[in-house]
Amino acid sequence: MTRSLPTILSQEEVAQLLRAARTPCERILLMALYATGARRSELTHLKVSDIDSQRMVVHIRGGKGRKDRDIMLSPKLLTALRTHWRFYHRKSSAWLFPSNYRKDRPIDTKTVWYACQKAAQRAGLQKRVHPHTLRHYAESRTMPNGVCETQRKQGRSASHSFAIQHHAA
Repeated sequence: MTRSLPTILSQEEVAQLLRAARTPCERILLMALYATGARRSELTHLKVSDIDSQRMVVHIRGGKGRKDRDIMLSPKLLTALRTHWRFYHRKSSAWLFPSNYRKDRPIDTKTVWYACQKAAQRAGLQKRVHPHTLRHYAESRTMPNGVCETQRKQGRSASHSFAIQHHAA
């Protein structure tokens, strides 16, 4: 079976994508995907308590394979998340990104997918862009140093899938 290489965005393309987000909420979703390399289901299920500003990590609970892991939290993302939370704060919700319809539920993963698709269209990007593209970008930023550490933090257990992405960069 032949595998195609994943789409990797340049730094300028990522900047265009973030600038093209329609709303501040969509921008923070894309920014969080980009900064953490989290899967969209992991991102949507983040709770406020998963952001550890003391240790500067985001705790991912029950990721792929039901594994928990910590992802580095950049100071820039922490500032953006705090601004987002102050603006969209909903006292009745523990979710970092609560649903607009049911405060006791997180946003749907499709919301993240649509935000990414629409921003890519508005930015005029010619590449196929979806939330997982930002995960690939997060991996490509740290190569070649720290390959194993990046794999572990992003919840990857098989080195062959990472080798394909490394080849793409």
